[in-house]
Amino acid sequence: MTTKFYFLTLFCSLFLLVGCKKTSYTDVQKLETMHSLYVQPPLSKPQKVSDSLAVYIDYSSGMYEAMYGSLQAVVNEVLTATRSPRTNYYRAGATFPYRIDIEAKENIPSVTTNYVEKKSALDLPLQRIISRNEQAVYITDFEFVPTGQKIFEGATPSGRVKTWINPDAWAVEYFEKWLAKGNRIDMYASKFMRNGTQTQFLYTLVFTPKDLVNQQENNLLSRLQDLNGKLSANLYHFVFQAATQTLSTETKQYDANNGGLHTSLAPLEFARKPALAFEYYLLGFKDIDKYIVNEGTEKDKRILKNLFWKCEEQHLKNLKDFQFGVKVFDMTETFAAYQQTQDQEPPKYDKDPETGDSTLVSGQTMTFQYVEGSERTDIFESIVNKETNELGLKVKPDYIKPNKKGELLRVEWHLKGAKFEENPDLAKVLQWKDKEGFMVRSLYESIVEAMKRTEKNNTKKLHTYYVQWQ
Repeated sequence: MTTKFYFLTLFCSLFLLVGCKKTSYTDVQKLETMHSLYVQPPLSKPQKVSDSLAVYIDYSSGMYEAMYGSLQAVVNEVLTATRSPRTNYYRAGATFPYRIDIEAKENIPSVTTNYVEKKSALDLPLQRIISRNEQAVYITDFEFVPTGQKIFEGATPSGRVKTWINPDAWAVEYFEKWLAKGNRIDMYASKFMRNGTQTQFLYTLVFTPKDLVNQQENNLLSRLQDLNGKLSANLYHFVFQAATQTLSTETKQYDANNGGLHTSLAPLEFARKPALAFEYYLLGFKDIDKYIVNEGTEKDKRILKNLFWKCEEQHLKNLKDFQFGVKVFDMTETFAAYQQTQDQEPPKYDKDPETGDSTLVSGQTMTFQYVEGSERTDIFESIVNKETNELGLKVKPDYIKPNKKGELLRVEWHLKGAKFEENPDLAKVLQWKDKEGFMVRSLYESIVEAMKRTEKNNTKKLHTYYVQWQ
């Protein structure tokens, strides 16, 4: 086996290169390296997030009915799931939350006479959770009574009334800051009756940092799975997380030699790096032109397909109207410059034996400065199949020919945005009418507005093709 053949074979194996042919245009391994350094560095492994857990319980006086009515439905199960040497419990209410012994008589959650705080400064636990970026549980009726005095106003059919409950969207910024980090909020809502006649809900808010979401051995969510089997008209579960964190892509029915290329076409060279969502295709433009123009019987004119987007079902209840698109960049000159610096011979110096000075006698040191390629809008168009969620790429019919032989294009699939669409149950469960007749919309309006802000202009790079014409 010759040295040249050995290294070529080794390269093909390591890079998952299929149908490998040496070309005079592109060293694919160098292209992959440039891509990983300057375009899309490998996703960092999830940070090792502390598996400690903070549990905040609202001990305000209005909570006794909520706890009494929800112990069997949700609270007992949640508190059992939180039991761990790594769990700290905090008392929330009139003051800044402080750590407690939950087994102490005055703190036992099932003893309704323990709920005596005249104020409920609900914002203080949220401040602490968001600033620490910690895994946490917050059990509350979400009635924010910061002073214990009637300093707020609520609108009723007969006019405005004074109230001690803040009915406004006071928690928007807390939720927005948490979600903007890619973190997740789960809300379990358990129905109870206030004063025997007024329907309300007790809320168990579970805050999970993004790097803990998929670490089932460490997160609380995995220990609360049984609750999802108990959902009913008395117990609801809502999930909130940015689309950029919940949406991903996958390839299906990929051909070992052709990748996602249409079966009527064949690449002169194909390589892929799944960990970087990276693919390279060397294509004969004459073949592409013939396929587009002359094969009239072929209705499917996508040259690249079999790439699909996916999102967990629980997130699709609130996220709709996903928008996708491609951006195309001419990388010919940028990669040529990079390849030249990688291929350069090391400089040689002649040292003066008397002075020790070095003089360059051959070679030179070239440094590479990454410059983004010019954007091209004249070549490709994106096709999204709404029935199958497939992402396809077509060559525009009026694209005549490449500017130059060996033209190298980077084609990026992007999530351009998603629309937060309210689940009808949100308005039914996350707001309520006070006994005096005004609506308390604090929780509902806070989480809805926070999600809308999070999804506005929220984009994500999904997948990259490098297409080169021969």
